[in-house]
Amino acid sequence: MIKTKRNKKQTFLLKSMTYTTFAVIFMCSPLKTEAGQKDYPFEIDKNYEACKFEIDVDTPGEYTATVKDPNGNETQCSAIDDTQMTCTVKNAKAGEWTVHIESDTVDDVKAVIHMSTASTKETDIVDNNISVGKDIAGLKMYFVDDTFVTEWTDENCGSVNLKVVNLDTSETIGSETVSGKKYTCDIPSGVKNISVSVVPSTSANIDGAVLTYTYTVDNHPNAEVTFPSAVKTNQDVIKAEVKLNQPYSTYITVNGADAGIGEQYGAGTYQIDIPVSQDGTNDIAVYIVDDKGNMRSFPYTVIKDTVPPTLKLQEAYDGLTTDQDSITIKGFVSNYDMLAVNGETVEPATDGYFEFGCKLHDGSNEIKVVASDDAGNQTEYSIAITQSKRVKSVDPVVMATIVALIAGVILLFAKKILPLFHKNQPESENKTDSFTPDTLDLNIVEQKKRKLPKIEKKNGFGEIMKRQRKEKGRTTKNVLNGNLIFYIFCFCAAVAVFTFILHVGYISSDSMEPTLLVHDITINNRLAYVAHKPERGDMISFKHVNDEGKTEVYGKRVIGVAGDEIRFVDGYVYINGEKSVEEYIEKDVETNCIRTFTVPEGTVFVLGDNREVSYDSRYWEEPYVQCSDIISKYMFSIPIHVFFSK
Repeated sequence: MIKTKRNKKQTFLLKSMTYTTFAVIFMCSPLKTEAGQKDYPFEIDKNYEACKFEIDVDTPGEYTATVKDPNGNETQCSAIDDTQMTCTVKNAKAGEWTVHIESDTVDDVKAVIHMSTASTKETDIVDNNISVGKDIAGLKMYFVDDTFVTEWTDENCGSVNLKVVNLDTSETIGSETVSGKKYTCDIPSGVKNISVSVVPSTSANIDGAVLTYTYTVDNHPNAEVTFPSAVKTNQDVIKAEVKLNQPYSTYITVNGADAGIGEQYGAGTYQIDIPVSQDGTNDIAVYIVDDKGNMRSFPYTVIKDTVPPTLKLQEAYDGLTTDQDSITIKGFVSNYDMLAVNGETVEPATDGYFEFGCKLHDGSNEIKVVASDDAGNQTEYSIAITQSKRVKSVDPVVMATIVALIAGVILLFAKKILPLFHKNQPESENKTDSFTPDTLDLNIVEQKKRKLPKIEKKNGFGEIMKRQRKEKGRTTKNVLNGNLIFYIFCFCAAVAVFTFILHVGYISSDSMEPTLLVHDITINNRLAYVAHKPERGDMISFKHVNDEGKTEVYGKRVIGVAGDEIRFVDGYVYINGEKSVEEYIEKDVETNCIRTFTVPEGTVFVLGDNREVSYDSRYWEEPYVQCSDIISKYMFSIPIHVFFSK
């Protein structure tokens, strides 16, 4: 009876210690597959005193099964029927195990393996929880834009089975067995929640080996990244502005490679220098990374171009001296986006040939020819051209005409003015009689009228002629004496007038056109500024030191006086903030200058009326004219340009 009670107690303990069945039906290919046989590898991560295996196959038939432990020891399974086999292994060690199944009647072997602990004695208490090796070292999961990424560092896990499912619809988004260490799955638009199942292929058929994770699809960091607007550059570095509204990290790639400049940032705005080392196209991505490793990229493509445009001038213009009013710059350009001469855009022909006319002013002229591209590369020529004062020949016929006119004026002056000068002289000295044989009787009559002494007949004609010659000599002497005094007086008066009162000028350049034309004579007032100061709009003559260090006399118009601020906007002159109305310049002429001037006390600011060619205060090293250097103020001009030819 006692024995019977012991047997009932043992039976009760054995029945109460039931085992838990771990079953996973897995339809993937095993590590080793041949016709009528299959290997199911798995891993047990700790030691057990005994482990029971139950094998269920899908198709009835004749099967044999062997369980191999990590040391290579094999245990043969016993058949229960045509679909089930079982065996118990004592001292089951942790490590890699394999269940090998063969069949002579079934080619495609498919089975489910159940494992549980087993007792070695009737009195043993059984632990049914068998830990199957399922952890993968270095496993990470995160989003990159709209892609889910799983990666690991485990070197021994072999291939890994992964499956991504839309939790809201139970639809499988992606499923794959990966032999590498990374798996990516694009998440369709509209998916909000996903589950991810991960298991090493060696444990895929073991119940409890699968790891499952769930994620909310929301990969939109609270950040902004701004890149330069230009798509081309010649620089080695571009700047990106990153605005973060909470702490994030950055990860930056250039052409798919890590740029090595990622950092951890707090909330704020940052300027990041991104290296661009490759000529040609560079694909840049700035990733904003949150604390869970999720990344959102901000892409940018820039083309690096360090080759400058090709620019060739047709002639050697630099250092040229000319007496012309303008010069035409000619040349060829290629590999460019814009061509400019002195800041004015030039449109070359289809083959790159271009011409551009430049107006010149007296003295040194600087011309800049610049070809540039969208990347910022430039090819530039700086040309210095000197315009010399033009000396124009005078037509001999015109000169002879001028001399004849001057002679006529002198004769007219002598005829009208000299008699007035001599009218107070004695009548006998102002009048000279002419005697000829034909006029002898007339002279005798005149002598009687003037009650001259009676001429004796015996003296006759000879005596009359002698007397007349004496009177003529005395009259000529008186006239010469009077003319000499008059000429001396006129000369002294002229010297005084043109030394102290008037100033005569000669227009040698076109800088004051259309007001004053080349070759005209100007008459100017030297006394204009004795009691008054120069005013805006006055045309003045003044002394100026040229680029060669020589003092010359220039003629310009006063634009600004002491205290005036002179600026140039859109081709117009602004004085003290107000646009100046200049009726003396042509409508299509612009006044250009990038400088701003404030006129000092005791000086004036001057410009020529022909603004596009005038060499004036805009270009001088010392832009202001001292009032003490002003010679005269313009009064009127004598237009003798009509007598000259180019």
